[in-house]
Amino acid sequence: MVRAVGEGIAAGVAWLARAVEADLGHRLERLRVDGGLTRSRVLMQIQADLLGVPVEAYSSPNATALGGAALARLGAGEACSMDGVIGRWEPAAVYEPSISSDEAGYRLEQWRRTAEATVGLSD
Repeated sequence: MVRAVGEGIAAGVAWLARAVEADLGHRLERLRVDGGLTRSRVLMQIQADLLGVPVEAYSSPNATALGGAALARLGAGEACSMDGVIGRWEPAAVYEPSISSDEAGYRLEQWRRTAEATVGLSD
């Protein structure tokens, strides 16, 4: 059950990442993540597998708050660039994809079908 929840979270993020890629017009090279769920090595590996790109986990669980503060600092004109506000970013862990893109595509398609069937149950 826990793994299924993790796979659902990772598949949802992968679906959103594909939408971002469509808007950008190119594939993501990596996904940088932060927050409490990044402590789950299993979830981060599933995420890398489904996305087909490295997932880099930030060392601080407070990265989201730090990012908000960095944007506020940038908006206040206290720094001239994102690099000046963010500083050096080093991942605490990097998860590399370990399954083929065909396998990832199959798993994502299975997730999509399951999600659609589940939504259909509520009608």
